[in-house]
Amino acid sequence: MSKLTERLREIHIINPHDIVADGDPVVDYEPQASMYGSGWSLWVKGKPFKDQPWYTHGALKFIVYGRMDKERIKQKALDKCKELFPNIEMVKSPWRDIFVPKTALDRAMERLKVPNEPLRSEG
Repeated sequence: MSKLTERLREIHIINPHDIVADGDPVVDYEPQASMYGSGWSLWVKGKPFKDQPWYTHGALKFIVYGRMDKERIKQKALDKCKELFPNIEMVKSPWRDIFVPKTALDRAMERLKVPNEPLRSEG
């Protein structure tokens, strides 16, 4: 765990779900699960994508077919996010292999300066 994630935990921000607002996209890497291989996911907090298989939990999946393919598929997932959310700049979060909107990360960084604000972003 990095020093930054330790500081975020102190103000009850444990993972990206705690900083993104409803409707914000997140791109993250998921290791192999029982129903699908490892890969990148594009999900939106509180709004699942329609017509996705039940085992994706409403996320768009970008399967990685080998270690050498991980970076190329990450870019594919980020490109799809940019296509669906053209006004949102995605940045790497302090958590490993997770990208969040820059505005969400900026809010979290501001909270480190003013820790008495509400614990989670609302709306």
